[in-house]
Amino acid sequence: MVIHSSGSQISKQEVRAYVLQKRGTLLPEEKQRWDEALLERLHPFFPSAGTAVYAYTSVRGEASTEYLIDELLKRGCRVALPRVFGREMRFFYVTDRCQLVTGAYGIPEPADGCQEADAPKALVITPGVGFSKDGNRIGYGAGYYDRFFAAEPDHMAVGLCYGFQLFPAFETEKHDKKMAYIVTPEQTIKVL
Repeated sequence: MVIHSSGSQISKQEVRAYVLQKRGTLLPEEKQRWDEALLERLHPFFPSAGTAVYAYTSVRGEASTEYLIDELLKRGCRVALPRVFGREMRFFYVTDRCQLVTGAYGIPEPADGCQEADAPKALVITPGVGFSKDGNRIGYGAGYYDRFFAAEPDHMAVGLCYGFQLFPAFETEKHDKKMAYIVTPEQTIKVL
């Protein structure tokens, strides 16, 4: 892990560089084992049928949501995934992953015709490049989730990551949204 000998907090850029390099070296069988463990750890968060869950479509070595989305749909949950409109991100319901098209940044997103999500207190499974044990999150730097949570603050945010993406602390900004929980293959951390 990247730690300064001075004990000072590491920068967002250092976290991004470390994690993205590490994600690029994951072995497929290791990643699959971790993704299966993440799904097991997320079971306590699964709502009853008909309840909305906002998730994300994983790309570029992120903690996979493929199994999660399939499991939630199988249980009858209303799954909403993000779609980007310029600098704004909104969530739309999908009933099958085949309703996804390649969108902004090459990320699969709901196609035209999907209904916009309308559950202001839904659980949001949140991606991140890194998370701190006190609930802070670092994304890729475009601010989509920061703006989404600022506009819809009542959602319960659950950060999803691998163990090497978890840090004791790092620099934050006042607009950063704290996660209520952080889930790794090895542990679930209750923050709020």
